[in-house]
Amino acid sequence: MQAAKEVCGDLYDFFLLDEDRLFFSIGDVSGKGVPAALFMAVTKTLMKGVAEQHLTPSQVLAKVNHELYVDNEQMMFVTLFCGVLNLRSGQLQYTNAGHLPPLLLRAPPQAE
Repeated sequence: MQAAKEVCGDLYDFFLLDEDRLFFSIGDVSGKGVPAALFMAVTKTLMKGVAEQHLTPSQVLAKVNHELYVDNEQMMFVTLFCGVLNLRSGQLQYTNAGHLPPLLLRAPPQAE
């Protein structure tokens, strides 16, 4: 293990909402250092609490955004991509809040 020389606000998280649905999020907080790390921790906590209310990804981000806006005197922000993957059907429901678009990799076509 090597100690980090600096903390920042990059984040990702994933957890099961039920046996069929996986919630995931990827994001980045503005700034560096302890304030960004704390804002990241608050964001992750809010995301989990709100996502467990079984809302759509866009509803989750709207609620989290509202909570992060309150008392945000430092004007920090977070970009986020989050979604719910149905593990049985493969259907993905997602939303993007200013984060870089994800990369979709498909399996190569099978040779005949």
